[in-house]
Order: sequence, then C-alpha cells, then structure tokens
Amino acid sequence: MPHCVLVQAAQAQQIISKSRFIALVQPCDSAQATQDFLDGVQAQYPDARHIAHAWRRLSPQGLQQRFSDAGEPSGTAGKPVLQLLEGRELINTALAVVRYFGGIKLGTGGLVRAYAGTARLALDAAGSQPWIAQALGQVRLDYARLAPFERELAALDGQILERLFDASVTLQISLPLAHQPELAQRWGWVNAGNTG
Repeated sequence: MPHCVLVQAAQAQQIISKSRFIALVQPCDSAQATQDFLDGVQAQYPDARHIAHAWRRLSPQGLQQRFSDAGEPSGTAGKPVLQLLEGRELINTALAVVRYFGGIKLGTGGLVRAYAGTARLALDAAGSQPWIAQALGQVRLDYARLAPFERELAALDGQILERLFDASVTLQISLPLAHQPELAQRWGWVNAGNTG
C-alpha cells in the first residue's frame, strides 16, 4: 500500500464517561514541525491531565515514528494512535490526544477505545490522499521564458519554492518525481534531491 498524507489539519472531541478527549492532527514533514506542533498543543491545553501523541515521518534516513502514552498505562494511549497512523499508511503526520479526566476510570480497554476513537474522528475530518515523491531542483531562465515555464510547471503539478532575480531568473522548484526528466529535457535542471 502506498504512503498517504493528510489533506488538512483537523480536530475532534468527545466525552466518554465524563472524561473529555480532544484529538488534534496536523501535517508535519520535519522534526522541527513535529516539535512545534506538540509544543503548541501543550501550550493550548496546559491544564490537561494527559496529552498522548504519535507521529510518523518520512526522512532521508527512512521512515521514523514515535508515540507517548503520557502517563496513561503502557500501550493504552499513544500506541493505539500510532497504530491508526500505521494502518492508514500516513506519513508526515503528528496526532495528539488531550484528556481531561472526568473522575471515572475507564480501564485499559476503555482507554484504548477512547484514545483511538477520538484520534479516528480527527483523521476522518482531516482526510488523506496518496503521497507523491517530489523532485527538488533549480532552473535558470531568461526573463522571456519565465511565463511559459510557469505554465508548464503548473500543468505538471509542480511549484516554485523560491525566485531569485538578477540578469536572469533562478527558480527553486518542486514537482512530482515522475515529471522531472520531461521538464529537465526542455528547460535544464540542477538536481537538489527528492523527498522520497
């Protein structure tokens, strides 16, 4: 099964036996983005009893993933969230589930169902789509060739990441890896790697 990525960030919540569970999920394609997301959740819910989380990320070193049960019994909070991410083949995704304890103990099975169920609601709201490996590169053009290049790049689902203007235009671009040879043949290309 191919990797998938989120369509958008999302949030969901539910009350289970008087405990409030809030799941937040966000695309995170770097270690810094993941840490910023988790720090943001902690700052938004500083008085929460538990903030369990899981993340999966495709890096140059391969697939990386982690989870934290955040003080809940081992394997009852972050682990079922990670298993959801794995089951949906999601990458570059971080998901946190906040719990405000309502005074009624749920037991290990109840905790697993509550954390996984709330996470599932957020994932369903976020939606997913197949991940497409991207080629990263640089193209140098005369100003007269910029508009035709931009039209072709858009038709190939590519995007301009950065523009540098001097005697000519230097563009840092990203486009689906499958289209890179086609574009390189017509416009020239300095390879800067790919995202998978």
